[in-house]
Amino acid sequence: MSLKALIDSGVIKRTDASKKYTIDGEQKVLPIYRIPLRHLYYNDQNGRISTAYQQYLSTHDDVALSPAADDNNPSYNKIFEDFIFDSNPMRMKQTIESIRDRRQEEPGVVLDDGRVIDGNRRFTALRRIEREGAHPQHYFEAAILDLDISNETDKRTIKRLELDLQMGKEDREDYDPIDRIFDVYNTVEVQKLMTAQEYATSIGQKNAKGVNQDIEEAKLIADYLDFINAPRTAYYLAKQMKLDGPMHEVRRVLQKAKALDDGELKSAIFALLTKDYGESGAGQKGDLTRTIRRQLENLVSSSAREDWKVGTEDDIDVIYDACHAESVSDSSQISQVLESTPEVQQAVTRFDRTSRALERKSQYKGNLENVVSNIAESLDLLQSLDSGTLESLSPEQTRVAAKTLDDIISLASEHRQILKGTGYLL
Repeated sequence: MSLKALIDSGVIKRTDASKKYTIDGEQKVLPIYRIPLRHLYYNDQNGRISTAYQQYLSTHDDVALSPAADDNNPSYNKIFEDFIFDSNPMRMKQTIESIRDRRQEEPGVVLDDGRVIDGNRRFTALRRIEREGAHPQHYFEAAILDLDISNETDKRTIKRLELDLQMGKEDREDYDPIDRIFDVYNTVEVQKLMTAQEYATSIGQKNAKGVNQDIEEAKLIADYLDFINAPRTAYYLAKQMKLDGPMHEVRRVLQKAKALDDGELKSAIFALLTKDYGESGAGQKGDLTRTIRRQLENLVSSSAREDWKVGTEDDIDVIYDACHAESVSDSSQISQVLESTPEVQQAVTRFDRTSRALERKSQYKGNLENVVSNIAESLDLLQSLDSGTLESLSPEQTRVAAKTLDDIISLASEHRQILKGTGYLL
C-alpha cells in the first residue's frame, strides 16, 4: 500500500509541522503527516533489534515473518513490538508515560510502503496506549520518504539516515554494544552498503578506526561462536554472554601481538574464555573482562605464548570436541558442556592448571633470578649466626627466635615440595 495514495484519498492528513533531515548529504525540509497506526509496520532490518530478531528465528524455524502492516498480518507487528519493548522495558515505560501526558512530540520517519525507519519506541508506545482504550492514539506523526528498501541505492540511503538518526545523535547510548558491532559488520562486510569510513561519518566519527575495530571484534565473535558450536551469526548468544567487553580485550591483545591470524592462539584464547565463562556464568561481564585482560597480558603478550599453545593443545582439543558434541543454542549450556564427562572435566582442570602456571611464570619472569638469590641470602644470614650469639639471647629473645626458626623450617619445607612438584628435581 502507498501512504502517498492515502494522502491523496484523505486518509492521511498533513500537519502544520515540518522537519529538516540530511539525506544523501543534502538537507531537506519534509512535511509531517498523521498516519493511522494500522498502515505501518516495523523495519525487520533495524540494527537496534537485529540480535533479538535472530534469536527468534533460531527458535521458530516454522514461522515466516514477512513484513506487513496490521491490516495484512497483525502478528508480525506484535512480535516486533515485543522485541522493542523487551530491549529496554524501563525506557519504554517512560516513553509511554510521556506520550500519555504530552502526546507524540518528536516525529518519526517512514517509507511510502509503511515501514518505520525511525521512531520504533514512539510507534510501540502509541500501539500499546491505543490498545488500552482509555487514551486512543490512532496516529503516528512522521515524515514520509519516497524510497524503496529493495532498491540497493535507496537501501544505502535509508541506512545512512537510520544511523544518523539513531546513533549519530542523542539516542546513540541506547544501542547495545553487541547490536552495534553486529550492525557495523552486517552493513559494511556482509551487505556492503557502505564503507567503514562512510559508516563512521554517518554516526558522527571523523575516522573509521572505531568502526574497523568493531568489524574485527565481530569476526572474532563469529570465530568464537564457531568454536563453541553455535551458528556464526548467533549474535544473540554473544549478547546473552555479554561478550563485548571480553572480546574487546581479545581483539586489542591480538592486534598488539600481530596475531589476529594465529588460529592456534585463538583456539587457546577461546578455550580460556569458555572456561572462564563456565566458572563465572552470565551477568559477570565486568569481572570476566578484567579476568581475561589480566590473563591475556600474561599469556599472549609475553614469552609464555608458545609454551601455552603447545602445553594446552591436547586439552583444547578435548574442550573443542565436547562443545561440538551438541549444538549450543543457549549460554547456560557452556558450564554443562565443561562438566559433561570426567574426561572433559580433567581436560579443563589441566588446561586451567597449565594456564595459571604459565601466567604466574610470566608475572614473575623479571624476578626469577632474584628469587634464587634471595633464598641463597637467607641461608647466608642463618649461617652467619654462631652458637655463642644464640646462647647470649635473653629468654624472650630465645622464644621469639625459636618460633621464627620453626616458621622458617615449615615454610622452607612447603617451598621444597613446590619445587619437587615441578619434576625438575628428578
